[in-house]
This record gives sequence, C-alpha cells and structure tokens, in this order.
Amino acid sequence: MKHFFKNIAILVLLGGMLSCQEQSHIALVVINPQDSTAHTVVSSMADQLDTLVTVFNPLYSPYLEENKAFRVAEIHTTDIMGALLSGGKANVAYVGGFNTERGALGERLTANGIAVLSRQPLVAGRQSMQYLQNMYRSAAETKALIYDLVPARFYEEAVIVKALLTQQEFSGGLIAGSEDAPAIVMTRHLNFVEWKNGNMVQRPVWFFDVNKQGDGFSGLAPYLDLVNWITLPEQKLDYAADVKLLKSRKWPALLNRYEFANLTGQQSYPDELKTYINPYNELAVSLNAEIRYLLRGKAVSVAVDWDYDSEENRGDTFEGRLQAVNFTVEVKSEDRRNIIYITPKESADKQVFEKKLQEILAKTGLKAVNFEQTAKGKYKILLPEGNDRNPDKYMASSVRTFVDYYKKGMVPEWETSFILAKYQLISDAAKQLAP
Repeated sequence: MKHFFKNIAILVLLGGMLSCQEQSHIALVVINPQDSTAHTVVSSMADQLDTLVTVFNPLYSPYLEENKAFRVAEIHTTDIMGALLSGGKANVAYVGGFNTERGALGERLTANGIAVLSRQPLVAGRQSMQYLQNMYRSAAETKALIYDLVPARFYEEAVIVKALLTQQEFSGGLIAGSEDAPAIVMTRHLNFVEWKNGNMVQRPVWFFDVNKQGDGFSGLAPYLDLVNWITLPEQKLDYAADVKLLKSRKWPALLNRYEFANLTGQQSYPDELKTYINPYNELAVSLNAEIRYLLRGKAVSVAVDWDYDSEENRGDTFEGRLQAVNFTVEVKSEDRRNIIYITPKESADKQVFEKKLQEILAKTGLKAVNFEQTAKGKYKILLPEGNDRNPDKYMASSVRTFVDYYKKGMVPEWETSFILAKYQLISDAAKQLAP
C-alpha cells in the first residue's frame, strides 16, 4: 500500500503538470440524483455550464429546473455509460446514486476523460480503494479531475477553529494526546427522524441498506477531511508517514418495527433488509462507528452515531473538542446552533489573550463575530443572529471550489492527498474489524 501511494503521487503530479490548461465551459451530466444536492451543484455552476445539462435516472427531477442559461434533458436508461458516451460532449459528471455504486461509475468515467464530482463518500464498500486506485490511474492518463464535495470546511465554526489553531504563536500547536485521551475529538449525533417544512421526511428503504449506502465508517469521511483541513490546511499528506490507525469500532443503530414503519411508511421489514434483523425483531444496521488514529503524531477520534430521534426534537448535533498547548476549543450544539467555547490555560494573561482572540476573529472575514466571557476562564464566541445553518450555502461554496480547479485544469496535490488519506483510513479501519 505504501508503494501505491508513492506511485499515485507521481502519477498525479505528472497528470497535473500535463493537464494544467485552462478549461472553458462545463458540459455537465448528472447521474442518479437522489436529493437536492444535484440542484445546488447545477445552480452553483450556472455561469460555466454549456447550454444543455443531461440528467440520467433522476429521482428528484423537480430540483433540476431549467433556467435561461441552459436546458435540462432527462434520460432514463440502464446503460448510463453507453448513453453518455454516445452523446460525446460531457466533460464533468456529478455522480449521485447509492454510495457503493459511485466507485464503479467513477472508474469508467475517468477512463473516458470525464471529471468526477460527488458528495462524500466518493467511494464506499469493500472494493472502495480498488475503485479509487483505478480512478486515479486512469485520471493520470486522461487528465480527468476527481473531487468530492466538502461543505463542512465552510461552516463558520470550522473557519473560526481553523484560524485559532493555525496561529501557532497563539495556540502553541496541538498537544499530542493519546489513544485513550485524543487531542481532537469530533462526534456527530444524527437522527433518523428529520423534519422539513413541518413534515417528517420519509426515508426510503435503501437508506438502511449498508450494501447500498455503506456502513458507519463511510459516514466518517466528512469529519476526517475536516480534521485535515482545520489542522493541516493545504498541506500534502503522506499516508504512510503521517497517518497511523490506532483502533476502530462499529455498533448497530437500532429501530423497532413501529419506528421503521413511521420512518418509511412500510408496516413490515422488506426482504432486502431481513439480513439486518436481530433476535429481538429490531432492525440493526451498522451505521455507528468510531476511528481513532494518529495524524502527524496527534491523536484523533472521529465518531458518528444514529438514534431514532433526539430528545426534545433538538435535531442533529455535533460535539468537538480540540486541545492546544495554550487553550482548549469546544464546539457544542445548543438550540440547533453550533457554539464555540475557548478556555485558555490558567497562566494566560487575560488582556493579552482577549486582544489576540479579537484580532484572529477579525481576520476570519466573518461578519459581526465577537466573544464574551461566560465563566471564569471560559469564553463564548458569538456568531451574528440569523446565521442559521443553510446546507445549500456551504455546498455551493464547495462546488465553486471545484469549478475553480476545473478552470485551472487540475486539483491541487494536497487536495488529492486528503482524498486518498481519508478513504485509505476508512478502508484500513474496516479491515481491522474484518473476521
């Protein structure tokens, strides 16, 4: 595996040197869109799009309405690649569909010189790294770009925490931590019950099928990227030297028959999910996971866990803790918003600390960001009112990053190293638990 990463790095470098040629319009195809992300991708690219956007097998076609700049053509087919290649114009494909099917599609797309864009996870399942390796080998020859969308980098709390930690004089750098007490802990608590416009979202049956969507390890991809981005922004990773898996674990998310019926509208478990039924007649799906690892010697824990619903309908929540030499940063979900707390070490000079904190917050470019002291030695960083989470806004920012890369003709080496590292770590974690 070490040799693979070295070889891929050389191929990516050569491919990037050869493909560093500015591109013009994007001839976009959208494959198997299942949610509103496809709409965000299309609308965020509108100024760069060719006059026709082709959509294969849309499940949510209302999200892809036409506008004055382009028209949308829908095609329903079982031979996506055949239909796509017969058209001959596509140069970028946004790949939706089941998480475990993206790798096979990406492999064929890059082999034909078509850039691959996807939300995370880009690949999932037992063959994920094989598909990813083949994609990069093909891309080195065809000059196709590969990128998965990383909206979490643009969250206000991510921008702030990154600014705090990367000011080495202020933070002192991260402590090393240990396997039992990591320097970085990120935990995402998710709920099957989701509300939109006052109505509970109905989950499709395939949502609970890990053979189609991947297991809990696949769900960790966004947080593995976020750790890299916050602590080592734009720094190229060498997986063999920089990343070391410590331990991993998975455990099932449980739903009883009544909860499943409430979520899906189906009164009984369908045949395709029977393999996940435990002796208590519960649906037990391996969607919960944790990976503990070293990133350049700093101990990290990322985890995701699912429940049927949250207490008091609080929605999905996030908890983060990052311990630097000079302070500790905590991110907590309160009232459906993520709040940042920073606690300096006891010996810190209060006036000096507050002045430097204000300077760093001002340089983030975020409007009306301030802080207040909430308890002895602890500060709460205040984001402006009305700054509620709009997922499309952050996704659009990530799409625009891809468009910039596409126009330049290459994805930076450090971005590629982030992609390779997170999926290799996920693959290694799965192998660690394999019988």
